[in-house]
Amino acid sequence: MNIENQRNFASTLYETLFGLILFFNIQDLLIIKEPLHFIFYIFTLFVIIHWWLIFESAGDAFTNEVHNSVTDIILGVGYLILLELSILYSEVFDYWHSIFFLVIMITLDIVWALAWRYLGQWRMTKNKEKIKSMERELNCTLHTDAFIVIALILLLIFSSTIGPVGFVVGTIGSYFVFIWLTFSHKIIDLRFF
Repeated sequence: MNIENQRNFASTLYETLFGLILFFNIQDLLIIKEPLHFIFYIFTLFVIIHWWLIFESAGDAFTNEVHNSVTDIILGVGYLILLELSILYSEVFDYWHSIFFLVIMITLDIVWALAWRYLGQWRMTKNKEKIKSMERELNCTLHTDAFIVIALILLLIFSSTIGPVGFVVGTIGSYFVFIWLTFSHKIIDLRFF
């Protein structure tokens, strides 16, 4: 196999799987009647799009460093499995398990960032500025992931006391702060406008 095809495999795989997850879950919007369930399910679709952007941005920021890594592909598939589990639980309106799998997925992202930050050898990149930029992005990823994991774990712990409405509102509010942090820390390189 051509080395360029091997490098493009991960991004093609992720784009295909994210597209399939989004496509097959949009159809469920038509059968949801309960307003709170509908809002939560729309939220999970935003989560899919957000992580798709994170994957694309990481591919752009780390280029061949991650495209040449089997470990990165395995972790990426793990992200997608956990994301799909989160969505499957949101389809049956099991908010607690849906957010539980989202927390595991973001924790996996912390493991990914720690591995690349402290174990990554930067074999493909010799440019010191590029290495500094990648390390800065990994540090920002660690901080933003830690924020949302702590916020979501607190919501899981207190879910029985705040009720379903409080849990959904707290989850969505926390996650939108997380989205804002990924944009403000340039984890996602797109601009709002």
